[in-house]
Amino acid sequence: MTLKTLAAALLLGLAVAGCSQASDGGLAERLADRTTTTTSPPRRTTTTTSVPPLAAEDVALTIRTISKECFGSAGCNVEYSIDLELLDVWSPRDEVYEITYEVTGGEDGPAIGTLTLDGSEYTQDGYQSASTPSGDTQLSVAVVEVRGR
Repeated sequence: MTLKTLAAALLLGLAVAGCSQASDGGLAERLADRTTTTTSPPRRTTTTTSVPPLAAEDVALTIRTISKECFGSAGCNVEYSIDLELLDVWSPRDEVYEITYEVTGGEDGPAIGTLTLDGSEYTQDGYQSASTPSGDTQLSVAVVEVRGR
């Protein structure tokens, strides 16, 4: 093959390639100009609100006097239990908490006890007792600690 034949073949190849691009009706250009937009379904977002655990300020404790026997100037023997009320800001759930409390007003000093709260039900270890210096002495209770189990 001579140099003239090679040049002619190259020109013929370029002419054919140019014709094939022109014969596509500008399809390549139209495809290049087209932008493809894909849409996907909206993403589902879940907002999780963290519910805080039970705290001392969510609990109200009161003393319920079961019996009281007084002996004049010798004072009184008081048998009592602790009533628990959950304040409106906290709603019961499937969790167990130990609520430690302190009862004051007895002659022997403060008494410490614990209630167990399971959901909306609470338990305590029976009745408790205290000796008071007089019939006018009132026992009082305060939450010391709330601890989840």
